[in-house]
Amino acid sequence: MKKLLSLFLLTPLFITSQSIIKEDNFEKNNRPIELHYFSKTNEIGISYGTTYKLSTNSKINKIIKIDKFGKEQNYYEGESIMNPIWSSSGNTLKASKFSATSLGKKYLYVLSDDAKTEFRKYSDLTKSYFTSFLNFNDEFHIGFLNQNGKRNIDLEKDELYLEKRNLKTDKISKIKLDKPVISELTNKNYLKPYESNIFFKTKLLKGNKFEIITKAFTKDYKTSNVFRRVYDLDGNLLSNNNYKVNLAKGVMAYSKTGADYYGYSTHDVLNNIFVDSKSNEVYVYGLYSEKPKGYRIHNKILGYYIYKFSEDGNLIYKVQNSINDKEGLNRKMYWKGIISYMYVDDGKISLFINKIPQVISFTNGKSQIDKSNLFSHTFNLNALTGERIINKKKLPRSKTSLNFKAPLIGYTPSDFNRFLDGAYTERTLRKLRFNASAPAIIRENDNIKSYLKSLISRTIINIHLIKSSEGVWFIESDNKKYYKVLFFEN
Repeated sequence: MKKLLSLFLLTPLFITSQSIIKEDNFEKNNRPIELHYFSKTNEIGISYGTTYKLSTNSKINKIIKIDKFGKEQNYYEGESIMNPIWSSSGNTLKASKFSATSLGKKYLYVLSDDAKTEFRKYSDLTKSYFTSFLNFNDEFHIGFLNQNGKRNIDLEKDELYLEKRNLKTDKISKIKLDKPVISELTNKNYLKPYESNIFFKTKLLKGNKFEIITKAFTKDYKTSNVFRRVYDLDGNLLSNNNYKVNLAKGVMAYSKTGADYYGYSTHDVLNNIFVDSKSNEVYVYGLYSEKPKGYRIHNKILGYYIYKFSEDGNLIYKVQNSINDKEGLNRKMYWKGIISYMYVDDGKISLFINKIPQVISFTNGKSQIDKSNLFSHTFNLNALTGERIINKKKLPRSKTSLNFKAPLIGYTPSDFNRFLDGAYTERTLRKLRFNASAPAIIRENDNIKSYLKSLISRTIINIHLIKSSEGVWFIESDNKKYYKVLFFEN
């Protein structure tokens, strides 16, 4: 990290390729509340409204979208809402009617054709299995039930039904599905789920389709089978494929891969899949570690693996690369603090591995926080061949000055009232607080380094960096008086 710090000190000031997209002051009852990023359209969304000292709920009266050219769209303005959640396209919004003292009793949709539904009662929603606010597209909201209309599904014994709800009309359809093959998941050599039932992950896909993902891992933590079943929203099974990973060295390591969002079986996080929406090629990725003895809680990460398959399950290539980082990633640590995720864009794989502060216990009203060995890594690979894309300059290891300075977010009402959250700082930039992915982005971008040098403040400035295929979104705010949105072109 010393090399990174020296770059901050030695990089001269020069005209950079950034554009100031939006700059404004906080106003009473109309301050920025939440930041959203829409990867499909490379846009930023900002919610405006009011926060309350004694409530974790924020009253939102307006939401705008901004593109990298500064074109602004007034997406929503009307009756006060809270807790907005977006469809994967970023075109449809679901939100609760504002209440300062509850989670909300009513909800509405703001639809892709600019129409709004009336407020509907949450009590009228069937509590179907995996019915999540994230499980809706621009037309339907889906959930799952068993033959008795219950959401607690036992895949081994129960039948599986899709519940499809039309967003505009609120009409409900229930459709019986050809469920996953249980014998593929219950081999005596496989790890058993931590819960009593076998769980699955589900996701809506483009073209009004959805997938059901189930997994099986061998007891030696070396082999996994990822089963992916794709259906249309009429319940027809369109494909059923297996993506098998067999590690040549080490064992699969637990980390927050995002694979556990819809399920509860901890084994799910041993790896995750990414499906290229253009080619339909499937990537299975994860981290690997030492032998699994007593290792569900703590890991010493040795590297990462990426297996690429055709849509029908034929292996195209496999990559297993070690990471030499004795001061950070290779040290023993609590697995829930390790974040790993990847995406593919413009022929390049981008894999991110971050360590975030993690609450390990909560006693006497105080949080015990694991904030050691913080690191932030980015690895770029050629999506066609799997070969590493090496930058000309050697990137530093994660023996860093990434120090956790800000209070842990999410335990007091005031924590929820921040527009931007920053937890990481550099020794030479003590007044700046960054999100977890920022350090790796900064290392790769001289223009951002130069701009950071120009930020001189007597108060804390929070900075949120978001990497896109076209450049980097740079959002800064003191969370009190001002905010600024910039875009750094590639």
